Formats: sequence, C-alpha cells, structure tokens
Amino acid sequence: MNTPEEDLDTTTSLESLQTKEQREVLDIVAQLQKCGLESVLSLPQLVVCGEQSAGKSSVLEALTEIPFPRNDNLCTRFAAEIILHRASSNSFTIKVIPEPDRPASEQESIKLFAESIISFDELPRVMGEAMVVMGIDDSAKSDSSTRAFARDVLSIEIEGPSRPQLTLVDLPGIIENDTKDATKEDVKLVKAITHHYISQPRTICLAVVAGTSDYANQGILTRPLQLQEPSSRNWGIDALRTRLSRLLFSHVKSELPKLREDLEKALTESKGQLDVLGNPRAMSHECKTYLAQLSLDFHEVCKAAIGGHYEGDYFNSAIDPTFSPTSTATVRRLRAVIQFMNTDFSNHLRTNGHKYQIDTSGHAVAAIDDDWISPQGHRSSEKVILPKSQAGSPARMSNALALKWVGQALMRTRGRELGGNFNPLLVGELFWEQSSSWHLLAKSHVDAVAQTCRRFLLNLLQEMCPEDVCSRLWSSQIQDGLKERSVSATRELELLMEDIKSYPINYNHYYTDTIKKRRRDRDKEALSECLQQSTTDTPLPGCHSTHSSTKIDVDRAIDQYCSRADPEMEKHSCEEALDCLFSIYKVSQKTFIANITTQVIERHIVRGLEKIFSPVTVNNLSESESQAIASEPSLAKRHREFLEDRIGKLTDGHQVLRDVTSIAES
Repeated sequence: MNTPEEDLDTTTSLESLQTKEQREVLDIVAQLQKCGLESVLSLPQLVVCGEQSAGKSSVLEALTEIPFPRNDNLCTRFAAEIILHRASSNSFTIKVIPEPDRPASEQESIKLFAESIISFDELPRVMGEAMVVMGIDDSAKSDSSTRAFARDVLSIEIEGPSRPQLTLVDLPGIIENDTKDATKEDVKLVKAITHHYISQPRTICLAVVAGTSDYANQGILTRPLQLQEPSSRNWGIDALRTRLSRLLFSHVKSELPKLREDLEKALTESKGQLDVLGNPRAMSHECKTYLAQLSLDFHEVCKAAIGGHYEGDYFNSAIDPTFSPTSTATVRRLRAVIQFMNTDFSNHLRTNGHKYQIDTSGHAVAAIDDDWISPQGHRSSEKVILPKSQAGSPARMSNALALKWVGQALMRTRGRELGGNFNPLLVGELFWEQSSSWHLLAKSHVDAVAQTCRRFLLNLLQEMCPEDVCSRLWSSQIQDGLKERSVSATRELELLMEDIKSYPINYNHYYTDTIKKRRRDRDKEALSECLQQSTTDTPLPGCHSTHSSTKIDVDRAIDQYCSRADPEMEKHSCEEALDCLFSIYKVSQKTFIANITTQVIERHIVRGLEKIFSPVTVNNLSESESQAIASEPSLAKRHREFLEDRIGKLTDGHQVLRDVTSIAES
C-alpha cells in the first residue's frame, strides 16, 4: 500500500512525456509564464477535447496516470487545468479561478477557495466542493441560483522534484444540440470554453473520438483549427505518448527564438516602466527629492530641444522621416518644428497676407489710358466694383482697377493739398485695407506655436513620470505657466497690431528705393514704347533677302516721351500713392514678420520654456505641496512591486534562456 507521499510521486509513464532535454526547455517557458507573460508566451499545454462521453478523461488519465474523475457531474461541467511544476517537494493544490465577467464580490469569494490534498483519492470530493463554489447544479434538478456549466476554471497544481513542466487541460464535452439536460445557452457556453483553449498558439489539441463513431462525422473535427489529417490507426497509449512528446518538443524548440525576442522586449519595457515610476516616495523629503531629480532631467531635455541640440535617446529613439509637425516624434525636436512653422508663416503672409494682388504688368499703358475717369469727373457717381478674395487667397486686381480703388480713397481723404498731390494719410488708409488679414494670420500662428510647445511639454512629462504625477504636476505648475505665456504673447500681439493700425512710420531706405524702382520701371516701359513707335525698317536696295535697315528717329522719340505727361492731375496722384503703398507694404511686412517671430513667439512662447519646471521651481515648493504632487498612491506601489518582481524573474529567465541557446540551435 502506498503512502500519501508515494501516491503523489511521478510515475514512469508521466516522466516519459518529456525527456531531460525537453524538461530543460520547458523549464524556461515556465519561468517566463510566471513573469506575467502568459498572453504572449503561453506555456505549452496539452488539451483533450471531444464530444461528450467520448472518453477524454480516460485518455488523459492513461497518458498521465492521474486518475481524473469521469463523472458527468464533475469534470465535464467546467475546464480543469492540471498544472505540473518542478519543485523540491511534492504538493497538490486545488483552486478555482473565477471567470472575469463575474461581479467583483463573487470573484473575491471564489478566490478564497483553496484546498491541499495528499492523495488523488481526495480529488472527487474537492471537485464536488468546487462545483458548489462555482454554483453548478450536480443533479438533474436546477433552480435560478445554479447552472449546468461554468466558465470558471478548476486549477489543479501538482508540484514535485521530477514533475515535467506542462499544463494539461480536460475540457467539457462538446454538445451539438440542446437536450433536456442542456439548454441552448449551455451548448454555446461549452463551445466558447473549447474555443478559448484550442485557439491559443502553443496548445496541442488531442481530439478524442469515440471508437464506435466515424471521425469524419465528429463535431470536434469541424472546429476552425489547422488540424493534421486524422489517422484511423488504433494508437497504443505508449505510441501516442511518444508521438505527443516529440510533437511538443519540436513545437517548443521552434518557438525558442520568438520566446527570446519577446523576453528581451518585455524586459526593456518593464525597466522603462520602473524608471518612469522613479524611487519609492511616501515621506515629504522623498517626494521633494524625486521632484528635484525629475525637474533636473526635464530642464535638461527641454533646454536641449529649444536650443536645437538633439543628442540622446529622447530625440533619436523615434524619428518621423516625413517630419510632420503633428507627429510626436517630430515635436520632440522643438526648435526645428518652430523654425519650420515660422518659415511657413513668413511664406504664407507674403503670398496671402495682402487683400489685393495687383497686376503691375503693363502699368505704363494703364497710366495713359484714355478710359481714366477722375473721381471727381462726370462719372464719379459710378461705383467701382472691387474683386473679392476666395479661399483665403488675395483677390486679383488689374493695375487700372487699382488706380480707381486708390482714387476713391484719395477722394475720401482730400485735405488742403494742392492738385496733383495727395494727403499723406491716404497711404495709411490704403495700407490698413491691404494688410487687414495680418492680425488673423498672426494670431493663428501664435496659437499654433503655443499649442506645439504645450504638446512638447506634455509628451516630455508623460515620458518621464507616472500618469498620476504627470496629471498633478501639469495642473498645479505647468498649466498656469503656459497660460501666463499665452496671455503675454496675446498682449504683445495686440500691441503690434496697434502699431499696424496707426499711420505708418518708416526710416528704412528700402521704402524710397522701392518707390524709385517702380518709377524707373514705369519710365522704362514708356521709353521703350516711344522708341518702338519712332523706329522704321527700310529694305536694303538691290537686296533680295529680308535684310533691312533700321532707323530710330531720336527727336521724335524724345518728343513723344515728353508729351506723355498726363494732364489729369488726380491720376498722377493715384500713381504716386500706389507706389507709396507698394513700398510701405513691403517694408512693413518684413518688419511685421520679424516682430511676430521674435517679439511674440520667441520672447513670450519659446524663450525660457525650460524654466517652467526646473529645480528652482521645486525648491520653492513647500513640503505639503511636494507631497501633494509626488506622493505615491497604493496602486503605484503595488505596480512597482510587480515590476521589480517581474524584472527579477525576467532577468533570471534571460540568463537561463541564453544558457540553453545551444539546445534550440542543435
């Protein structure tokens, strides 16, 4: 008669499921599973599935020599996971893992169930008690408080010095149609349980078919699986055990490279998460020390980003090849993004900042156009219809129409000036209308840069500290600082716009240079036209080719050029005023772009951004403020403990995995 310890000892049959080499490989998988990577590195398991009463439990018992209960009211009502672990001593523990969809109170109650036994003879009794915990009805009668099947899992963990590392699962028998003992909901539930297990990537499915049935008509073989061609051979248990052993080992060996890759990734991610959590902090001095180090790191990276010094992992761990200003990787290089945005603003203001795009080609002809009507002439009552801009682009206007537009403004601003002259304030009115979109374009640009800086700071903070610290630090320190900067930038922009809305003041010689150039261009066109009109081509006598003699009547050209003086004085005034508008607009545009990018963007938005959260800021915090910002919640403490434990196991598993590399490559 066996003693209880002998009863739990591993049999020769069970040991033959895995060779020494196989156990070494699966030992690694077991360690990785305990690191919390079950969903990625699932432990290879053997799942026995099939129709109800097909003999699944009998096959599993024959393979493992573990006496699974075969009563329909027990194992077949739920999934039973038999988890085999290698340990220094024998143990047999039974637990119930509640389904995730149960209410939290029920889950906590079910988790309290745990039994340790010393003999397989006790297994049916404990399973019966587990059914009560699950709320499964073990009789033909049922009521609203019980169920026939459950998604809960019976976990049977068997440990011993010679146990293989393996998980074996006995699933409820598949029911194809509802009966008096199984409703339609029961049928769906059993199929869902089966699918959950057989769909796992490292699962070996052993589909059991009753010997009295044709396997082609078995429902389990119609599951959506990549099944090997079923064999009609009558496998002996020893042959089947050998077949499963080889299949399991080859499968695990092929997975080793992926296991190693996933482990490296998990280890790197876990260390990164632990770095973000920082050191433990419960006391106020610990909180302040943590914030001081965090602010120092934050200050250094922020200053580097503003200065355009992109050394280090933060700037080079992810690079957007398209350099999209909206991508997180691009925003990290803050100075480059701001330069890009400023350049885009400058180009946009130059091409779309003016209200009217005046076509200056042929303006010499327009200057002597006989259709010119003085604003005070007999047709002055006719309304000049000005073009409207479309889709944010300037409205196109001919030079002749531009002169009429200026003429209307000249008439409105007439003072005591002599005929042929114009009120100097006329240029200001024309300039205000031509630059009327500057404020909107500048405000949009300032807001966009401010938003980009906000995104940069938030992304940086999220990279460096836990979510709870980031949220409190953002709301208590950084958000107010950004708001102050935005208010200051808006105030500066309004001051600049007040300057723009005042009459232009200029001391830049570019203004007069532009006026002179426009006048010279107009004179060149007029002179060129006079020369063409005073030029005659005479065929050469006796020459049968197309050669001719060209003669320019210089006196005639001079007379025509001098006689082009337009007697309409108002038109001359409009031409002069339009020249002044072109010149002052160009000068003011350059100044405005420089002022927006320097006095608004740089001075109020960008410069000193790293000081918004620096060691100086932390030093000025009181102990209570430091603790309110950086104190660690209990959830974070538990997460740190989990990460530390996980990293320790991953590190050990990494070392073991390296030691067995030769096994996978052999």
